This record gives sequence, C-alpha cells and structure tokens, in this order.
Amino acid sequence: IESLREGLSKYLRDINNYKAVNMIGRGGYGKVEVAIDQKTGKKVAIKELFLSELEGQQLKMYCREVHILSKLRSPFLLHLDGFTTTHPYCIITEYIERGSLFDALRHKSGSPALTPSNKTIIAMGIAYGMKELHRMDIIHRDLKSLNVLLDENIYPMICDFGISRFRKQDRSALTIQVGTPHWMAPELYDDKGYNNKVDVFAYGVILWEIL
Repeated sequence: IESLREGLSKYLRDINNYKAVNMIGRGGYGKVEVAIDQKTGKKVAIKELFLSELEGQQLKMYCREVHILSKLRSPFLLHLDGFTTTHPYCIITEYIERGSLFDALRHKSGSPALTPSNKTIIAMGIAYGMKELHRMDIIHRDLKSLNVLLDENIYPMICDFGISRFRKQDRSALTIQVGTPHWMAPELYDDKGYNNKVDVFAYGVILWEIL
C-alpha cells in the first residue's frame, strides 16, 4: 500500500468526494456502483471491497490491479480514475454506459442492437486492446464477453483486471485454474505452465460468440 501511495499519488482519492447513484454489481468480495465525482460532475464506476483490512493474497491482488490499471493508455482498455489506500478500499474507473458485449449479443433489454459492422469493429478493437496489453507483458487471464464493455459509440472497452498479472520467466509461479470456465484455455487446468496465448484462446471464444 505504501508503494502505491508513493508511486501513484496522483490517483489517490477521498471516497467521500463521490456520491453513489446506483449499484450495478455485487459479489462475495465487493460491489460496483455508479457514482458522481462531486468536484467535477464526472460519472465513474467504483469497485468497493467488503474487507475492512487488506492483507496476504487480497492485498497483493488489489495492489496489482491498481498498478496494471495505472499503466493502461489504449482506447480499448479501461482507464484508472483513482483508488483509496484506507478502508473502504476502492478502485475507481471511468464509467462505460452501454453495458457488456455479453448482454448485447444476447439482446438484453437496454443493450444496443449490434449491426454486422458494429461486431467487426468490436472484434478489431478487442484485438488492438489485447495486443497493447501483451506488449506490456501483461496476461489478462479472464478475457470474456462479460468483461468487454461498450461505450457510447459501441466501441469495446476491456475491463476487470482483478486476476491479471505481469508475465514472468518462471512459469511455475503462474496460478492455475483461474478465469471463467467457458473461456479458459486447456493449459489453465494443469500445472505445465502457460503464457499470454491463454488470452488468444479466450479471444477465439469471443469471436465464436460474435459469429
């Protein structure tokens, strides 16, 4: 936490400066809310962890996610707006309004109707975003249509870097059985090692969904 506080001080935020509008997601570890930055009027998404203290693996994953988000500059990768270093532990990002690719492909109420051109642009945008992520030597490890948001132009924005990590030379250090089963490459199920090609496999599944 101290290294984040010192190295990424420009992203430090006071959560009291935000006004929650509505909840858009909730899980076992935290919730995601749409909120308004009361200083700027900007709409953001806030992921708040339920933990009162961060330690061990939870601390490691929180710091890693903030660190990765702070490095993303591609128009197809979600950008960090801020984070907190005290309870409640929150990661604040830009808010992407038109829901997920998963919902749009299944014609969920409120999702945009996708033309063939929309689908082609989305497929290309995901590829460009993932190329940039891999250029930075980062493996997403949970790429799926649920983690591709659509902006006002129906362009894709890859999100949720909670289990992403920097690739290391020592493949034995990579955790196995991470991700979401329908999009997971076979090598994620054994201990023989894997690399960023697990994201390529997941991208192939997304192309199949789009088709």
